[in-house]
Amino acid sequence: WRPNNIPQKILNAGSEPELFAPVVDKMKVERGYETALGAAVGDDLDLPLDASAPAHWSQISGTGDDPKLPAGLTALSAVVQAPDALARRLAQIGLVDDEAQGDALHAALSPGQRLVSKDGALWRWDGYRASADAPTPAAMRLAQKNRLAELDAQAINATKALREAEENLENAAKSVKDQQEGQRALREDVRLANIAVGEARKALAKAQEASGALSNRAEVLRQSTAQFTNQLDEVKSELVEVEAAVL
Repeated sequence: WRPNNIPQKILNAGSEPELFAPVVDKMKVERGYETALGAAVGDDLDLPLDASAPAHWSQISGTGDDPKLPAGLTALSAVVQAPDALARRLAQIGLVDDEAQGDALHAALSPGQRLVSKDGALWRWDGYRASADAPTPAAMRLAQKNRLAELDAQAINATKALREAEENLENAAKSVKDQQEGQRALREDVRLANIAVGEARKALAKAQEASGALSNRAEVLRQSTAQFTNQLDEVKSELVEVEAAVL
């Protein structure tokens, strides 16, 4: 059962996917100001830019006579990136530091202007006043969008760090491999050097042995030479004696 005076589209609200993308999906807000934006603009953040939608945002050019915010205030547009259709609305919303400042400046607002604090307290030109409350769905969506962007940035940085770590690991592995190959080459050089030393020792031993043999032979030759010399001297003496006898 449903009352006959309730339109069908109200009963169906939220039961079907959105036909028109809300303008909030095209907005960016500095982290921490999501609640302020949601409180200041409210459900209008859910309206699309599509002119074919029953209710939507459309861009209009002002005459340049829009009132100025109270002196010293920063407009909400300074912390929000939004389509041009919201420019006039955001420019007429001033940011206050706390509720005391908002209360003090409330009466100074011109028609159409609002004040909002970072935690969502709201003051409107017509006397409306709302304390800070829970964030709106649009504000929560913006907060989640900001958080997602932060996570994306962290993921990108983590991916870069991982790539650098992988590259460093690859370079370290290559360095270790080169060092291992160098050590193997050194071990091979040591092995060949040991072989060469062994061969040199063998050659030295043979040379020493040959040198000893040559020394012995030289001694024998020296002794033989001495004997031959003595014999030659004796023959010479005998020859002298013979020659003397013959004469």
